[in-house]
Amino acid sequence: MSQPPVFAMVNEIFAVTARLQNDFPAIYEHLMETPVYENEHSSHVNASEYLQYLETIGIQLMLCENE
Repeated sequence: MSQPPVFAMVNEIFAVTARLQNDFPAIYEHLMETPVYENEHSSHVNASEYLQYLETIGIQLMLCENE
């Protein structure tokens, strides 16, 4: 059985943030400004928002790796 799309995106977000944390800690510090986790103060996060966030951090990682 395949993973639901949101679950797969969250797993990928964790993988990308882990790479940023290990390889580019200065960039990772700024990710705390964009919460990955929902809390009582956040609205429901839908699949398109996860995808947009994943694309954004993916671009950040790519730019850091190309410097």
